[in-house]
Amino acid sequence: ASNGIMIPDAGSIMINLIGGKTFCKEFFVNEVMGFDLSKFNKIVARKTNFTGPNSFIEKTKIEFLADDTIAFTFEFNKNNIFPSERKILEIPIIRSGYCSGIMQWIYLRLFEDITFENHPKNGGIKPSGWQPALYLFDEPVHVVEGQILYLSAEHNRQAPLFKLMAVENK
Repeated sequence: ASNGIMIPDAGSIMINLIGGKTFCKEFFVNEVMGFDLSKFNKIVARKTNFTGPNSFIEKTKIEFLADDTIAFTFEFNKNNIFPSERKILEIPIIRSGYCSGIMQWIYLRLFEDITFENHPKNGGIKPSGWQPALYLFDEPVHVVEGQILYLSAEHNRQAPLFKLMAVENK
């Protein structure tokens, strides 16, 4: 209707840097029985849905290495056209460790103060059509608290894409 409102009112694509030694071992291989198999890491899909149960987060000791970051925001009641977008995100490292990639999820403001978020560390991995996504780097990157990770972020109105650019000291 001409005076109707869109529900959800707004939404954001959220991300955080993830890692941890145990988590890295789940997605990257190095030496096995004396053989260097690290080149096989290049044939693994860089993006995958993260459908593991919450116990998987605890079992693999996922470490969130930055504060949650808004990658993109969409105001549905203000706009009905969202062009493709590309930007560089500067993400301050708040916890040292090995960073495997990016965990991505959604935050929706349905109406006023009614929200939905499938944040992976807040029990957000329940069976649904909206699972968090995992964007793996080509290889884990050692990061140190106080550094800045630069990430290329883009969307084509269909899907987001994230790529590691650099890690630098402040």
